[in-house]
Amino acid sequence: MLAPQDRREMLFPFGAGSRSIFHRGESAAGVGRRWGRHGFVTSISDKIVPGRGGNMVFRRLCIVSLTLALTLAASARAQVESRIHGHIVDQSGAAVVGATVTLLNIATGTERTTTSDESGFYQFVGLSIGIYRLRVQKAGFSEISRNLEIAELGESMEVNFDLMPGGITEQVTVTATRGERDVLNVPVRTQAITQTVLARQNPAGTGDALLNVPSVTPVNSGPYLVRPRLRGLDSTRLLILVDGERLNNSRTSTGAAGVEVGLIDPGIIEAVEVVHGAGSALYGTDALSGTINIITQMPRTVDEAIRFGGGFTGYFSSNEPGRRGTARVDVAGRRFAVRVSGMLERFPNYSAGEPFNESNIPMIEAGVIEHKQFGPISDVFNEPFVRSSSEIPNSQEHGNNINVVGRYFFTENQSLKVSWLRRRALDIGFPDFALPYQIFETFKLPLSKLDKASVRYQMTALTTWFSRLVIGGYWQHQDRRLFNDFFVFGLSEPEPGDPPFASVSRVDIQSNTGQNVKTFGYDVQANFLLGTKNVLTVGSSLFRDHNKDFRETVVSVRLVGAIGRPPLPPDFFPLDAPIVEGVVSHDLRLPISNFQNFAIFFQDEHEVSRSIRLIGSLRIDRFDIDARKTPLYNPRPPELESADPPLDLSTVPPVDGVKFNRSSITGDIGVVYHPLESVSLTARVGRSFRHPNLAELFFSGPAEAGALVPNIKLKPEKGTTLDVGVKVRTTRFSGSLSYFHSWYKDFLTREQVSFSAEAGGPIFQTLNFSRVRIKGVEADWEVPIQAPKSIFSLFGNFSYLYGVVKEAINPLDREHPLRDVPAGGITPYKIVAGLRWNDRANRLWWEYSARSQTHVHRVSPLLRQSPLLQAADLWGLLGFTIHTVRGGINLVDRDNSRVSLTLALENLGNKFYREQFQFAPARGRSFTIGLSLKYF
Repeated sequence: MLAPQDRREMLFPFGAGSRSIFHRGESAAGVGRRWGRHGFVTSISDKIVPGRGGNMVFRRLCIVSLTLALTLAASARAQVESRIHGHIVDQSGAAVVGATVTLLNIATGTERTTTSDESGFYQFVGLSIGIYRLRVQKAGFSEISRNLEIAELGESMEVNFDLMPGGITEQVTVTATRGERDVLNVPVRTQAITQTVLARQNPAGTGDALLNVPSVTPVNSGPYLVRPRLRGLDSTRLLILVDGERLNNSRTSTGAAGVEVGLIDPGIIEAVEVVHGAGSALYGTDALSGTINIITQMPRTVDEAIRFGGGFTGYFSSNEPGRRGTARVDVAGRRFAVRVSGMLERFPNYSAGEPFNESNIPMIEAGVIEHKQFGPISDVFNEPFVRSSSEIPNSQEHGNNINVVGRYFFTENQSLKVSWLRRRALDIGFPDFALPYQIFETFKLPLSKLDKASVRYQMTALTTWFSRLVIGGYWQHQDRRLFNDFFVFGLSEPEPGDPPFASVSRVDIQSNTGQNVKTFGYDVQANFLLGTKNVLTVGSSLFRDHNKDFRETVVSVRLVGAIGRPPLPPDFFPLDAPIVEGVVSHDLRLPISNFQNFAIFFQDEHEVSRSIRLIGSLRIDRFDIDARKTPLYNPRPPELESADPPLDLSTVPPVDGVKFNRSSITGDIGVVYHPLESVSLTARVGRSFRHPNLAELFFSGPAEAGALVPNIKLKPEKGTTLDVGVKVRTTRFSGSLSYFHSWYKDFLTREQVSFSAEAGGPIFQTLNFSRVRIKGVEADWEVPIQAPKSIFSLFGNFSYLYGVVKEAINPLDREHPLRDVPAGGITPYKIVAGLRWNDRANRLWWEYSARSQTHVHRVSPLLRQSPLLQAADLWGLLGFTIHTVRGGINLVDRDNSRVSLTLALENLGNKFYREQFQFAPARGRSFTIGLSLKYF
């Protein structure tokens, strides 16, 4: 099968690049004269005789012209063809046979692969001018790569490799620069969780796969709800992509919820890339702390007319017990490839570790947390409890997934990808959100679904300078149903002239809320090769979210008793009188609304010299927000008129709807310096932003206490981040060390702005509340140690974070602003360390690892002073260390087939602990099994 460049030159020998066969200053006629002197063309008559003889002359002329064209093409190809070749040997100088050699064209993104022969020789021919990366892989050896330039046509470059035993693998990223690059050549911290790492981890869910990444801590618990917090920020302050397309939507509220990475089945993931730092210059809103790109598996073509294959990925956990299975079927030919996969999963309630007999009673007795008593009736909020079981209530989930992906290659340089994803997650509980534990309500997602269709067309090598064009579009529908069931007790003091009794009432509320968001978007990207040292990326993107909520609320109120007030003794008199019974309402919290973002972006990568590389980006965004007049949505209820102090009603949208737009310009500049080929020193300054979402702009209605009013005058959150670091990768060591410093302003926070008895008490509003600074250090390392017939590897990572609120002004107390106080959600120290063993053939392996986080001593005063403080808030500040042992066997590990088994004992000591800042305890000890089968 011909390589892309070979086939292109055979079919189009006089294409756009045909002028390159001429020497400088030489014309086509000159070439003709030169070829004539060599005797290929002796004479061509210009006399055409009419009739039959003329036809004979014409036929002869055609034959001679065709011969000339073919000869010219062969000679031209011989002149313009460039090649890269060399030998691959081991440390003893012996040839390495069967090593996989991959050549990537940086500008076009296309790859070519070959293997070394019996003498260790490899070569690539038919290459054009450009920037390339050459990578060599062989089981039992560390990967090695080189960056190369072909500056002139006809150049022949010899590149030899000496492989060393070990397990160092090259890390690449497609997210940090919107094109595949070696992480040594990007100026920010980037970590790729490859399919090999995912198979070793065998995670319960996609969110758990991120737990060992520096500066990443989990939010929530369970196999589906876990989402990442990066550098102290989570939810919509962290952008989640799937194959480069946004999973975030503008309906999800910040802080209280976030987009669930559990929407993506771990069984279809190829890799997960985590890019730390500002990402708005390339991806727009939400990329304040970083960008996570979940890259799904793609089917591949074969050198046969048609081939069928399939595979299976299975997961089992003894803790719940939980199980998940993903099966797939592949069909492929020379020009097409199709994959259909399906997944089923079921996870009952999980169990925490031991000892599980925690109690909030000591905190209540010490006055650390507040619990109210209405005579003999105990308030359900912070009700005293002693945990009597390790089972975590309301932590269940089950679901399914269907994924279809098709690829068609029109030519070697033109391809089309079409995909469809259907994800359903059902009966998703929020762990421990059940009486009598962390909160006074039961909260769950009866349904969370995602339907997504996307299409992507790619063309490469359009001309010698226009290297790639990618046009993509997608449509997705996210539908989340939230069910909330809670009750509270209220105490109503007597008014003057009333009998001296305070009435105690119980309010039961059940609510069902549907969040229905339909999104369409497109992304166009073009890459231009401006010489041999400059790659320019230009693109445009758009997404439009259409939100339409549904809500049903059922309220019942009963009078349960009365408490005597002076001059009567404080005796309790039980009553049971219904006041309101099952009143149904459909008041909406958000209007029917649209959130649209259009942008154009530019990125330039310039190699100033062999050791210095500059990368700069610029992005211009326009946002259009449209809130329509919506029945049952009232942003200005009459109770607001009695607010004290008065509200600024210009911040509240009119009942008839509102439209407005905003613009933003962001950019970044970075530098990579290579003092050695295996070492890079990096620095980057990047700007980032996050536009307020629909929930922050328009949410109106009752809150946990009192009411929440919208604010359409919110400004975007803005950040500036400095990243500096050093990265090293040799055959004996791989590691990095980085420091970052982020400044954020106009951070959004929900704060009390007024009070109204008619509205039920305090009135809250989302405000641009604070300026925040977060800085930290991140490091990772891997050191392979050779042993007879095996390899030991020391691996790990470390992160340190420090966050401070520089200034926050309380609208009700502007005389005493917060200054230089600890920021919330910051885990100070986190370390992951482990030891891995594998044989040289990588058939058997085992590893031990430990993840440790220290106590959170710097606590935000807003947490300690909160009237809603609970015991779990304080337990979530404690540190922990969790141990895990894993091992596996690769029974079959070939290019077209694989059979592997992974066994693990997680939370080896069955420790009872919480992930920091989380309500529910984490999973206890669990024996897990992972099975992977592939044949194609």
